[in-house]
Amino acid sequence: MRLSGRRGLPRCEFAAATELLGAEAENHLGKLGVQVYLQHRIAKFPDQVEDICRLPTEKPWDAGVWQLEHLRQVVLELSDLLVALDTVCTASNCGQMKATDEWVYLCAAHRTPRECCAIDYMIHNIEATTAVLNSRRWFPNRYSVPESADKMFQSIARRLYRIFAHVYYHHRGVFEEFEASRHLYKRFNCLVQKHEWISEKLCIIPSERPEHCPEEQSGREEGPSAEGAA
Repeated sequence: MRLSGRRGLPRCEFAAATELLGAEAENHLGKLGVQVYLQHRIAKFPDQVEDICRLPTEKPWDAGVWQLEHLRQVVLELSDLLVALDTVCTASNCGQMKATDEWVYLCAAHRTPRECCAIDYMIHNIEATTAVLNSRRWFPNRYSVPESADKMFQSIARRLYRIFAHVYYHHRGVFEEFEASRHLYKRFNCLVQKHEWISEKLCIIPSERPEHCPEEQSGREEGPSAEGAA
């Protein structure tokens, strides 16, 4: 399945829709409160990433839920980036998923991880991550997250980072144009740095590079897949 066939709400319409929420979005405290708040702030002030990533002290929101909803939003917007890559990133010109020539990333969406062309890897990555982040098995409610969520967030962030890295190194024009209006990588990188999701050795995009990431344990990377999601 190709994302090019999907249609999302144009950014101008999304911004207008969230603007209509006004103060209601800022004060919404229901089970969708964090999501509504984030989408309103992102639509209104997309370049103010530090403010967007900072958990409001006046809100009664769990820190884990705050991170979860941020990851859900990043994945949602990454789908738009993949649409922008239509006809640009293809199986013929990006037959392997990589950023630099140092590593070729294997796709974990299969029963046995294997190579996929870059666009398929990114689609599989987004679909599997969406399934996990919206799974009632892993996240049964929107008010709290399990204690194991930290390691899960780290694994998800590492895989999402690969998408940004591939686009940065192989489709720089698309990356810069998308980033100029959406500031998505800058926001994601801010989250990575704040929550120490990714080790420094894996942060290979030179700008906005996290400076205080913890070292990871060596060994094979593990994480939840779509198969494990309810």
